[in-house]
Amino acid sequence: MMLQNTAAEFSNERSVKYRQAVSNVQHIWQDDLEVMYSYLAPSTGEKILEIGAGSGFFSFPIAEAIGDKGMLYALDPSADQLTPIKEANLPNVFPIIASAEDFLLPGQVDKIWSRGHFIMWSIKPDL
Repeated sequence: MMLQNTAAEFSNERSVKYRQAVSNVQHIWQDDLEVMYSYLAPSTGEKILEIGAGSGFFSFPIAEAIGDKGMLYALDPSADQLTPIKEANLPNVFPIIASAEDFLLPGQVDKIWSRGHFIMWSIKPDL
């Protein structure tokens, strides 16, 4: 069974309201960032696919970690959610408006990150 997406679910308005609601809770996502740094361990020059990039909570730290020689493909089905990423216009971040099932990766990646399930795979050369 496939769940139907609603406009509210993927709107930037929802993301903005959520950030406002949690803004008074200091370091609310610090544990999530630590998990990302620990398991994904983004490094200079890597090419990383982020599935469910949303408004860029992880995208910006990943982009900083991989530097100018790296590339982050920030995938999200909502153009509205990707607005902050697109507006930042970072040279090492390529926003992709598509669902995980319906996109073509523009190239090979070293790692894949998804906050939604804290899934990370390291693509091995022998695969």
